[in-house]
Amino acid sequence: MERFATQFFRGVYNRMPFLSERRFRAHLPYLYARPKADYILLCLSISLILQKPKNVDFDAGTMQSSLYVTIKCLISSLEAANHSSLDFLQARLIVCHYELGHGIYPAAVVSVASCAASARILGFEQKHFQDRGQDASNVARIHAAEEEKRTWWAIINVDRFIGLCAGDSHFGASDPSLDDLLPIDDTAWTADVRSTGLTDAFDLHTPCDVQVGQFARECQMFHIVGRLVRHVFEPAADTNFQKAEATQIARTLNAYLPVLKLQEEEHGFYCGAFAICCSSLFLLYEASILSGLYSPAETQSFFAAIGDISFQATALIQKIFETTSGPHTNEDLFSSFPPYAFYQAAVVQRRLWRQTGRLQYREAFDKIHSVLEIFQRRWQFAKVYVQQLDAATVEPVSTLYFACGGRALSARGPTGDPLRPYVS
Repeated sequence: MERFATQFFRGVYNRMPFLSERRFRAHLPYLYARPKADYILLCLSISLILQKPKNVDFDAGTMQSSLYVTIKCLISSLEAANHSSLDFLQARLIVCHYELGHGIYPAAVVSVASCAASARILGFEQKHFQDRGQDASNVARIHAAEEEKRTWWAIINVDRFIGLCAGDSHFGASDPSLDDLLPIDDTAWTADVRSTGLTDAFDLHTPCDVQVGQFARECQMFHIVGRLVRHVFEPAADTNFQKAEATQIARTLNAYLPVLKLQEEEHGFYCGAFAICCSSLFLLYEASILSGLYSPAETQSFFAAIGDISFQATALIQKIFETTSGPHTNEDLFSSFPPYAFYQAAVVQRRLWRQTGRLQYREAFDKIHSVLEIFQRRWQFAKVYVQQLDAATVEPVSTLYFACGGRALSARGPTGDPLRPYVS
């Protein structure tokens, strides 16, 4: 377990930094001496998230290993015993990430809803971890509050991502408030900076030009995703309000895009917040095109915007994944969020290539395709996007049908569930 923990905190943990390494390692020596069921479950979940696909053929069932089934049974047993704890919640959240990345649906949807419910049971909705007046000398409590806050945000992020993919605006976790604190800088958190570092946090309405950590930036983006999903899938009856809200969301996302691009270039091959921003803009413009509320000139501008976003995403992908070897293929550092945006960008590039015949679009498509093949080594569900790109000969009317909630946006297409396009 010591070896698994070291691998986890050096790799996967960087993409889901809600677990306190200091607290986890403090309990590790007692794993056999005084074991606790929830801590054992957390250890097993960590070993589970380290598992990678062993074959190239997409089959979500191949990732439902004996360890996965055992962990799900243990979760049910602890639920039956009315157990509730932070370790139990974090173990469930890690399992939810595993299910999301490997395409185990609808288990992922049920898991994130259960995580949100468990967080409410633990009192996270009262947000005591947001107390700015905490005693700076009580380092242990400040550190614990930061861990609770990061866990709460991680649940919101996964919940909003699933809603973005599935076109589902009924979230399990409630919306954050603009004065809610963001996670502190990731470097300060992992280095266990004492009182001043752990209390120096920005709130949600911090402007995009203020530098915050990668996880905090993700949280900002997923807050916007929540607004966007409700805007698209619960449209207002007042068309003027609907158009005004679309303009506001588009303005906000476009303001973040260059900032996220620079941050991505600095940190390298993370693509989390930047990919989420691109996916959100794809969905927003796609929904605007299909709404029938705009003039032909405005609709054409939305098509142009989709092409521009795809170009920016492709350019960044090409810069980050320059080769298929070297440090950029450290698969443990891959987030499970980017393949969704990669697929969207590839669909647009292929459409542009077929419309114009320009080789540059075909080359961009091939590059994104190769990056998705890299990601499928870590997350099995990336394979479904590769298969869809390989199999599609005639694209649906909706340019981004598979990637932008086609069930709600268009009546046409080969599948009714964008989360599971491999199901006939």
